Amino acid sequence: MTGAKLHTSSDVPRTNAPHIRLIFASTQGMAFGFPTIERRQFVVTCKRCRRDVPSGRDEFPFQSVAVECPLCGELRRYLPSEVFIGRSDQLVTRQQRAVRK
Repeated sequence: MTGAKLHTSSDVPRTNAPHIRLIFASTQGMAFGFPTIERRQFVVTCKRCRRDVPSGRDEFPFQSVAVECPLCGELRRYLPSEVFIGRSDQLVTRQQRAVRK
């Protein structure tokens, strides 16, 4: 092993190229501040139209909840296992905004 040599950091030639971390330090998405965080809520999937509908609860329900779908108008009961954290469907959100106006 006469020709073997260990390479150290001082043996590595330095270049004038910018470091890769500096190139990707700021991305386009972060240039104008933090992205908007949408509020997650407890939703259920409507059994008739298969859209995600807000359950109207602020906390996780431990009993069945009755939810009326704003799209199809059907009132149904949902078990706690059918309630999950997510976003309501875009059509449901539009329908709720149209009713409020």
